[in-house]
Amino acid sequence: MALVAIADERVPMPRHDPFAQPVLKKLRLKKTHSENTLPESEKPWLPVLTSTLRAGSNSMAIVGGRVIKIGQQVEGYRLLEVGEQDALFEKDGNKIRLRLDD
Repeated sequence: MALVAIADERVPMPRHDPFAQPVLKKLRLKKTHSENTLPESEKPWLPVLTSTLRAGSNSMAIVGGRVIKIGQQVEGYRLLEVGEQDALFEKDGNKIRLRLDD
């Protein structure tokens, strides 16, 4: 018994090789003009709080991948207190509260 395949001309052929490995492109993030011209001391702090550990005076927070203990600083901001879902930082009298859900 012979098996014969007949191409249906109504079905479009794919424009690419469906069996080829996909090509992953690297994304390049462009900096805005204002970010490039600001001195390091004036650039905004854009922290990401990923975890907190409440242990009294040994409490810690993980911000931007760094473990910070109470009293330590990151980018000039001193960690004042750690809550279950947040952490309070202070720099030059300005306080900022980071939340895990932000």
